[in-house]
Amino acid sequence: MGWPWADDTLLVGFFTAAFVIASLLAPFTFLSGGSAGKTTRPPERVPLTDTPGDDLMVLDRRLWLPIPRSRRRQVRSRLQHTAIRTLVRTADCSAADAKAQIEVGSWTDDRVAAGFVRSESESVLDHLLFPRRARRAAQAILEESETGADRQ
Repeated sequence: MGWPWADDTLLVGFFTAAFVIASLLAPFTFLSGGSAGKTTRPPERVPLTDTPGDDLMVLDRRLWLPIPRSRRRQVRSRLQHTAIRTLVRTADCSAADAKAQIEVGSWTDDRVAAGFVRSESESVLDHLLFPRRARRAAQAILEESETGADRQ
C-alpha cells in the first residue's frame, strides 16, 4: 500500500478543495460593493420647501372655519404678486403697468377676482367669502396665464 501523497491524488484533492472554497467565498467578495478603501458619502439631503399652492390649500382645509388675518393677507399678497408676474409675462408690459391694470381691475373679466386682488378690505362679508373669492382670483390668474401662452 502506498502513501496517499505519493501520486497526484493529494495534489488534485488540494486544488479541488481550494477551488470549492474560492467558489463559495467569491460572491461575497465581489457582490459586497467593492468599497474597500473608498469613503462613502451619505446621500444628499433635499431641502424642505413649500409646494407651490400650499397657501391656497388652507382654503380647502378650513372650509367653514375662520382663516386668521395674517393667513388671509399672505394669500392675497401671493395672488397679487402672481397676477402682476402673469401680466408682465403674458401682456408684455412693465410691472408698473401691470399694477395699474390690477388697481383698475381691467386685467380680467371676472369682477369678483379683480376686486379680490385689488382690495385689502376686511368687512365681515369679505371675511366669510374669502375662500370662494380667492379661488376665483386664482382661476382668473390661471386663465390669463393660459391665454397669454396661446398668444406667444
